[in-house]
Amino acid sequence: MRHKLTVLSLAVLSLALGGCGASHKPIKFAVHSEPPGSYVVMQVVDREGGRSDWTYLGNTPLTLIREMDLQALRSAQAVSLKVMKEGYFDQTKEWGGKRFAEETKEKGRIYWNPRLVVTGQR
Repeated sequence: MRHKLTVLSLAVLSLALGGCGASHKPIKFAVHSEPPGSYVVMQVVDREGGRSDWTYLGNTPLTLIREMDLQALRSAQAVSLKVMKEGYFDQTKEWGGKRFAEETKEKGRIYWNPRLVVTGQR
């Protein structure tokens, strides 16, 4: 009986570690804007065109590791980052989902260094 419980426990643990959460990976972000102090937000557009809300990631300079579903990102239509600062035009960078996943794998992070443009209304 004890052997059966151990086997069952190992099976459940294996499913938990390799099952549903298997596609969640740590994604590193490095966003450094000129000037610093900009808000950084992220949005994902799924295959059907549904847009997620913009999610706040932090302020620049931003170095962040965030657990994300890499499978869902890879199949997304688009993944966008936006930096915003009062008195400056917003800057947005967009990747196709597959390209976002490839860049994460190739470079080990998502890196962006936008230079913000003054709106003239500061």
